[in-house]
Amino acid sequence: MSTHHRAAILTAATQHFAQLGFTRVSLEDIARRAGLEHGQVSRHFSTKEALFIEVVRQHGVPAMEELERAVARAPSPEQQVRTFVEVRQEQTERIIRELNVSFDALLDILPLIDLYVTDLRARELALLESVFTEGTRRGDFHFQSPRNVAAAMLASLREVERLTWAAQCLTASGPGRPVSDLLH
Repeated sequence: MSTHHRAAILTAATQHFAQLGFTRVSLEDIARRAGLEHGQVSRHFSTKEALFIEVVRQHGVPAMEELERAVARAPSPEQQVRTFVEVRQEQTERIIRELNVSFDALLDILPLIDLYVTDLRARELALLESVFTEGTRRGDFHFQSPRNVAAAMLASLREVERLTWAAQCLTASGPGRPVSDLLH
C-alpha cells in the first residue's frame, strides 16, 4: 500500500474514531472517508482493532517521548513529579482539542485505549517509578514501594481525567458536543 493511502486511512480513521467512537465506526466507513475501496484498507489493516491501535500509537508514542523529555529536564524529583502531572494533563487536553473528540466517542474509546497501549502505560509506570526511586534514594520521598506508589498515582490520574471530562460534559449543552469545547 502506498504511503499516501496509509496516511489517508489513518487520517480518516482518526476523524471517525474522534467523532463517533470505536463501536459505531466500520472499516467501510473509514475507506469511504479516505476515498478508497474497503479492500484497500483491509489489505493493510486486517481489523478495525489493528487500525485503532495504530491511530492511538500515532498520537501516544510522540506524547510519551515528550513526557519523558520534560521529566528528564526537571531539576529534582519533586519537580519531576509536578512536571509529569502537568505535561500529561496538557497532552490529554491538547489531543482531545485537536482531534475534536466528542463526549460519546470519548466514553467509547477510553476503555479501549488502556487495553491497546499496555507498552505505553508500562513506560509511564517505569518513568514515574524511577522518579520515586530516585526521590526515595535522595531522602525527598519515603516510599517502601516506589512502583506501587507510581501505579496508584497513574490509576488516580486516569480517573481524575475521566471525572473531569464527564463533569465538564454534564454542564455543557449536550452530550454530542465536542469535548474540546468544554476544555478551558
